[in-house]
Amino acid sequence: MGNDIGRGPVDPGDLASLGVETVMVAAPDMTGALFGRRIPVGHLERAVDTGVEVCTAALSWDVTQEPLVGQEWTGFHTGWHDMTLVADPATIRVLPWLAGTALCLAEVVEYPGGPPVAAAPRSILRRQVDRLAALGLRAVVATELEFYLYEGPPSELRRAGHRELRPTTVVRSDFALGGTNHMEPFFHRLRHSLAGAGIEVESTQAEWGLGQWELGLGHADPMTVADRHTVFKMAVRDFAAANGYTATFMARPQGDQPGSSCHIHLSLIDGEGNPVFMAEAAGLRSDPVGAMAPPMRRALAGMIDMAPDTMLFLAPNVNSYTRLAHPEFAGNGLQWGHDNRTTSFRVVGHTPSALRIEHRLGGADLNPHLGLAAVLAGVVHGLESGLEPGPPTIGNGYEQSATGLPPDLGAAAARFGRSLRCREAFGGEVVHHYREAARAEVAAARRAVTDWETGRYFDSV
Repeated sequence: MGNDIGRGPVDPGDLASLGVETVMVAAPDMTGALFGRRIPVGHLERAVDTGVEVCTAALSWDVTQEPLVGQEWTGFHTGWHDMTLVADPATIRVLPWLAGTALCLAEVVEYPGGPPVAAAPRSILRRQVDRLAALGLRAVVATELEFYLYEGPPSELRRAGHRELRPTTVVRSDFALGGTNHMEPFFHRLRHSLAGAGIEVESTQAEWGLGQWELGLGHADPMTVADRHTVFKMAVRDFAAANGYTATFMARPQGDQPGSSCHIHLSLIDGEGNPVFMAEAAGLRSDPVGAMAPPMRRALAGMIDMAPDTMLFLAPNVNSYTRLAHPEFAGNGLQWGHDNRTTSFRVVGHTPSALRIEHRLGGADLNPHLGLAAVLAGVVHGLESGLEPGPPTIGNGYEQSATGLPPDLGAAAARFGRSLRCREAFGGEVVHHYREAARAEVAAARRAVTDWETGRYFDSV
């Protein structure tokens, strides 16, 4: 995967000459959506020095902005106190699709000059990056993100109850070129604007589902990739709405269509920037275990061993588990294999710089900062414990036993909450905060009456 880990920021002093009048000072919330404030460009220096105040509810509500109860860090019992977003000038990027606007991501701290907010997604990821650095290693990662694109703007689809959706492809078009040319003007403009924001799109393709698309983002260090991924999702939604479409990153938006994934690719480099995964290139196909150097075997084994405990970060919603319930290359238990899409962990690449692990369990609905934190926590666990991955899966993994993952969000929250390894990796405060948020989501789902239930039982029982 190489070792390009540069960020390429925009100098704050150049913003005015670039026509920027407004800066969005923002951070990702628990779902991965950005929250914060818009400020005049002239106030950016103050936002860097002392930050901007935002209510702690932004890190303690559900996807509908319903405040959660049961959280220790904030709530009615704290008066929904403030936290501070301290703008990080190294993250400034102009957003070409929003006139006169730049984005500056922020560190979330308890108060100006205070400690980081433990539950903030960027804080959680940074802790894992630091743990890996303490072992003398850095991660190079990339994300492949799928989503569905439907005709009609979001307001129209919501008023229609998201029924009778009109997909942007009407026949299966996986890897097809000619049959998807009608959407190229849209994706050309999207790629051009993303490039202007410093986000490299390595490839675009239609996927197997009707209206499903995939964009691969360039590789870099974990924080840079997570930040880019977050901005990318906002850009896709903005672009779609501006052009009369709606984009969704639900893990499975329709029961008769395949789910949308977020595959995470990872390799490791040492302090000198040298890749450390390959032992013997010639043996990758004949002996993939022997061809992998010890750091790769241990990283892979740690990912596998830690996956059941961290599924809450990889599959964070009730809907996430409908994607994993079907044999559609969505991940398959705790199996790994060499270039085998029927497994959850796929070893790919033929050279020292390209050899990597593809973690296939995460859905498109994951928060990239939390998903990458989960993957890195597994890597550190494997390296520190000296784990070995066992033999690879050969052939069709779906015909072989593959168990060990939580079957639904409730089970994932329970596993996460009782995991001593998660408490060690993320801290007890983080474990409690996200477990309680997941429990609230499960409770909301249990109270809901779905279209499936109505159609199945209304006049039949």
